[in-house]
Amino acid sequence: MRRIFYLLTLLLLLASCGGKNKGFTLEGRFRNMDAAELLIYNLNGMYADVDTIVVRNGEFLYSGRAGNDVAAFIIVFPNAVEQVVFAANGQKLEYEATGNDLKNYVVKGNEENEQMNKFRKDTSKANALQTREAAKQFIQRNSNSVVSIYLFDRYFVQDESAPRESIVSLLQLLLKNHPKNLLLLDVQMQLKAADKHAKGQRLPNLTLTTQTDHTLHLQKLRRPYTAFVFWATWMDHMWEYMDGVRRIYSDNREQGKLDVVAVSVDTDHGRYDDTIELDRDSVSIQHVCDFKGWDTPLAKRTGMKQIPSFLIADRTGTILATGTTKDELRHAVDSLLKPTK
Repeated sequence: MRRIFYLLTLLLLLASCGGKNKGFTLEGRFRNMDAAELLIYNLNGMYADVDTIVVRNGEFLYSGRAGNDVAAFIIVFPNAVEQVVFAANGQKLEYEATGNDLKNYVVKGNEENEQMNKFRKDTSKANALQTREAAKQFIQRNSNSVVSIYLFDRYFVQDESAPRESIVSLLQLLLKNHPKNLLLLDVQMQLKAADKHAKGQRLPNLTLTTQTDHTLHLQKLRRPYTAFVFWATWMDHMWEYMDGVRRIYSDNREQGKLDVVAVSVDTDHGRYDDTIELDRDSVSIQHVCDFKGWDTPLAKRTGMKQIPSFLIADRTGTILATGTTKDELRHAVDSLLKPTK
């Protein structure tokens, strides 16, 4: 699961983050790193500011805003390494790290940072699965701690391999103690959205019109299998991804069992039309775009909130597979179309 929608929610809250408080201070020292500019933001949504920490001569003194309750602040380094610091109003924290070993750092000043220091130490030699299991046990023992929210996000929400049942059970446990936490509520919303396009669910009773005026009845599809690929002209590596989609269709179209429908969440008519015009001489997959962005009915009613992504349905609109990458799409198509023995 991805954090992008939650971060957008945080940024939208920026205008409402007023009020006077004495904030907190974070005094830091680095070994083997003289100068840097780091980003810092509040993971739990009390304040939405994305701020900068300036390191000079291996030291920094940062003053930030927090609520009266302890919140998790994420520090982001230029090489994309992330660290977490827990702070509340009125607290003075001390930070120490080594520039060439950013995973091992120490923060002093409150119980939450001591808990996190111990967790890092205890898992320093653990592999990924062992660390995730340690995080699960910590959350189960300390579900009232804000440290548990961070560990849940870091080792379950952000880990694509984390079991869904673990995410659901831990989320329920955490929401009992943190019912208004924005990150947890966002995860809850994403899980509900994902349920709408889970394997075995049916597509909504919609009719789509393609760019060539062909009508698609989603619960009475013409081929045994139809892949709906969600994309946009502005997404990263758009040409590479869509070329891969067309190749998958081209490799299987002679069987007459597969349709591919590219559902765009574009809103810019000109950009979209120019892109589709360039596509006319390539393998002819079907295109759908109503320029409503993420409000396009198929995306909205199936809970699809990521591009690129896809779902494959049978003639009755029953969803058989979902995914995001070209490789996942090819694997799903091959699994459905391979000859039975």
